Amino acid sequence: MSGVFSHRVLVVLLIGVLAAAGDAYAQTTWYVDDDAPGDLGAGDPTVSDPNEDGSAAHPFDAIQEGIDEAADGDTVLVLNGTYTEAIDFGARSSPCAAAAGRG
Repeated sequence: MSGVFSHRVLVVLLIGVLAAAGDAYAQTTWYVDDDAPGDLGAGDPTVSDPNEDGSAAHPFDAIQEGIDEAADGDTVLVLNGTYTEAIDFGARSSPCAAAAGRG
């Protein structure tokens, strides 16, 4: 009886580990907007939203910030604006930036 119980526990633990591993490979979208509503210095990437984290609500000011945070398979969504910066994709296997307009 204890052998059956230990196999069930092992299967449950294995399923939990696989589910957690799947989350680790989830793709993320990073947002860049040089004129976000919470940005204290709209159009100036040196003055940022104090809660800037690359989310839709608190996007990065600079494209490079999104690229630096992105992992392979992630998307960096760049909203319309003027971005005057050098872009370094580093050792990425492919560019990870996409463009979209404001809705």
